[in-house]
Amino acid sequence: MRNASRPQLRALIAAVLIFFVPMLPASAQTCHAGLDSLNFGVINLAANVAYDTSGSLHVTCSGSAGSTVRVCPNIGAGSGGQAGNGDRMMINGADQLHYNLFQNAGRTVIWGAYTGNFSSPQVDITLSASGTGSAVVPIYARIYSGQAALPAVTYQSTFDGSQSSISYAYGTASTCAAIGSSHQTALPFTVTANDALTCTISASAMNFGTIGSTQAPVNATATLTTTCSSGTAYVISLDGGLSGASDPTQRIMQHGADQLRYALYQDVAHLTPWGSANGQTYAGNGNGAAQIATVYGVIPVQTSPPIGTYQDYVIVTITY
Repeated sequence: MRNASRPQLRALIAAVLIFFVPMLPASAQTCHAGLDSLNFGVINLAANVAYDTSGSLHVTCSGSAGSTVRVCPNIGAGSGGQAGNGDRMMINGADQLHYNLFQNAGRTVIWGAYTGNFSSPQVDITLSASGTGSAVVPIYARIYSGQAALPAVTYQSTFDGSQSSISYAYGTASTCAAIGSSHQTALPFTVTANDALTCTISASAMNFGTIGSTQAPVNATATLTTTCSSGTAYVISLDGGLSGASDPTQRIMQHGADQLRYALYQDVAHLTPWGSANGQTYAGNGNGAAQIATVYGVIPVQTSPPIGTYQDYVIVTITY
């Protein structure tokens, strides 16, 4: 009887041993991400050029060693909204500054969302033997030129969890569209640009040419080209020249010790002198584009001075 019971005992022990073999659970994947806020800094829309900046998306994942996690970063329009042509917009009140976010340094591939009109990059992260992995993905931004008419203010667009997020899943078999909102995690950031008040001015020379006498008035003009931020009020003044004339109609060109009197005006009728005192300056309002102001000069009738080349240097000042 003892011998007959031994096989049953061994079978029972074997069954018990098999029943209690532990099952190792698979590690659940988790991912965390952050996107640098993008700040274009101080820009000058009146310069009518494009402005670029860039940042990075940082993703860290953990899970089963050796597995791959597919991460899908999706970026919507932001609080500034999106134009019909796909441009994103930073806003200040009703004013809209067009810009966009891109996947490549050439700024030709717009970074969007799997649910939108533009593609979103997929980021595959293979986890190490310790079950962790990370990736850094650059993001590029550009403010478009041709927006000089906008006022000089600070523009911003905010991306919260509803506008920017990541989704992810194990494996690389599924596209980001198929992954959808799986494990969706908010990815907040902001985009900012400060269009500062600016004005630039340049002047052409005023040349009266070659004259034979001053027994009749001689006229000439010069142009002042001003480019100021849209909505920026400015004032242009002309100093008294080398002689320091306080009266704009009594300016002096010189040739050695010899002098030739002339005057500068704001109008062709020579009714409004152009100087630097109150009532003599020229006022304008910038629109972001180049604006031309004409300076009208006249050599009045006077005793003809000796032959020679007469000159004066006038400093143009713009205040805004």
